[in-house]
Amino acid sequence: MLHYRVALVLLITSGASVAALSAGQYDGLWSATSPAIGDCGPTSVEIMVVNNAMQGSVTTTYKGELVGGNVLEGTVQPDGTATFVVRRLNSIQGTIRFGTDKFDLAVQGFCGTRSLAGRRH
Repeated sequence: MLHYRVALVLLITSGASVAALSAGQYDGLWSATSPAIGDCGPTSVEIMVVNNAMQGSVTTTYKGELVGGNVLEGTVQPDGTATFVVRRLNSIQGTIRFGTDKFDLAVQGFCGTRSLAGRRH
């Protein structure tokens, strides 16, 4: 019986080690804000990266109306670059360059091209 318990502990431990090793180097919560430009109010972006998959939200105002809760989706490449789509009529797209603790984002949408710089939390 002791052999089975030892084998089970080894199996669980090795499984946890594999899961830890498979985490992406850009995993974590990232955020950025930018000031108002023209008809577009301040913009905030929150991105969660897990195993190089990105999901997040973009919130801004356009001509005084809230345009928020838009879902951002994409995949981070090994070199830290990513492209994404904001799922609002699929008309808002952009690129991201992740670093160790900072990122730069460029988005093209109804506000024109906006650049945001953000950080990891």
